[in-house]
Amino acid sequence: MPVQYLTIEGETEARYLKDGGLHCPYCGTDEIEGYSIDIEGGEAWQEVSCLRCHASWKDVYTLTSLEPHNGPPIQEEAAPCSA
Repeated sequence: MPVQYLTIEGETEARYLKDGGLHCPYCGTDEIEGYSIDIEGGEAWQEVSCLRCHASWKDVYTLTSLEPHNGPPIQEEAAPCSA
């Protein structure tokens, strides 16, 4: 079945966000599946689809805070982030 993107706004969007994105905003089932997360700058997004009604949408995440790193130093092998 082809991916379908539908408009999500108003009360539907508010309900989905309040629920923490745990249910399909179209049919209400918890049978949803998230895919890889893409990150750019201070935002990240994830394709999500409903296994019941086959609707698809993107969850969008934004940077809201940071926490100090209290563990051992971060390994130098990790590629530095150029933000």
